[in-house]
Amino acid sequence: MKLKDLIIELLSDATCAVDKGEKKALYEGLFRTAEYYLYDPWSQEFVGYHLHGMRYHEVELDAERQIYSAATGLYLGIRKGWLRWLTVEGAVVLTPLELAEQAEQQAKQEKHRAE
Repeated sequence: MKLKDLIIELLSDATCAVDKGEKKALYEGLFRTAEYYLYDPWSQEFVGYHLHGMRYHEVELDAERQIYSAATGLYLGIRKGWLRWLTVEGAVVLTPLELAEQAEQQAKQEKHRAE
């Protein structure tokens, strides 16, 4: 069985205590998940933990309020109120929906030019 290299929990009032307590202990002690992130979209709370040895250590956010993920080679940070993946250069990694919308826009532009 392959365990996850990283887990992101989106917090809510109903799950916050479990995510910060029981789940964190489970991912740290049993699963040995290398990276664990908690994000509350309402309060914008963003906390990351990286596994060092047998324990999680909280990772400090950098000046841009982001954390480097060695598991992905990307940064995780808050942009316009959303938790987003970012390249090392700081560009937002587009979601599949955003990529589809971008392709649709390009197709419309090509059609307009052709006309």
